[in-house]
Amino acid sequence: MKNQSTTKSRRETHINHYIKEYLISCEDRGLSQNSVLMYTHAMNRFTEYIQVEYIEDLDHHCINSCIGKMRIQGLSMSSIRYFMTIYKCFASWLNKQEYANIRIALLESVKHTTHKRVILSDREIKNILNSFDTSTIEGLRDRAIVSFLATSGLRVSELCSLNREDIPQEALLKRVSRITVRGKGGKNETVFLTMHTYNHIREYLHRCTEKNRALFLSKNTKTMKWNRMSRTAIYNMVKKAGIRADVQYPISPHTLRHYTATKYLRHNQNLYAVKEIMRHKSIVTTQIYLHYGQQDIENIVAKVMN
Repeated sequence: MKNQSTTKSRRETHINHYIKEYLISCEDRGLSQNSVLMYTHAMNRFTEYIQVEYIEDLDHHCINSCIGKMRIQGLSMSSIRYFMTIYKCFASWLNKQEYANIRIALLESVKHTTHKRVILSDREIKNILNSFDTSTIEGLRDRAIVSFLATSGLRVSELCSLNREDIPQEALLKRVSRITVRGKGGKNETVFLTMHTYNHIREYLHRCTEKNRALFLSKNTKTMKWNRMSRTAIYNMVKKAGIRADVQYPISPHTLRHYTATKYLRHNQNLYAVKEIMRHKSIVTTQIYLHYGQQDIENIVAKVMN
């Protein structure tokens, strides 16, 4: 541990001092704004869970005690696992900076529980798209959003940040068009816009004549002004659409991204092509979507062997 001057103030060794420095280092590493916000949220909770205030008192016992407190609060195992991963990264960073000497090997790991992934069918996607009231601006907008998410593999944060000028006019004449989005870590990435989805977007924009740069807008019921649609609003919209379409399990925008990857793999079976379409950093991530059902396997055998 770095030599601490005997005259160093207790304020400077307070845990909050190091948390602020750690979060700044996360920003400097190029983490996305959403990731930094999640790290900040996790570290704010960290100060609530631990029983110490100063860095010299922090050890693996303090960090491990967070698990029991999160369980008492009713956090899901996936949330607890996520927070503990961040806390372990924080402890490793403290050690690397020689601010502390925490025994990383003694930090507890939260057991990973596997859940069966929700795989939407083509019929369910069609039912969801047909569930919107297209006599309203909101219905046209929501149909365009679901179509976009289900065919492009867009992340919800990427969709929220889209502006009208990002949609190329020539998409009307092409089966597939390329558009540029701000992906993870603020990097410019290419996604694909189908003519079918473009037609949905065009119908929405024809009705939505608000002078706003953002592509997808929602009306504030208090001010009656149209603003850029938020991630939360899109999550809620997709969830409600799934209920209306009688989908038998909760869905989210990420469920639609999952549908995109699965559909491409079922039709193409080329992991590397799908990796590029979904913009995965590792082929291992793409392999997660290789979850063929019995009918899929029968179709593959029939196609190959006949």
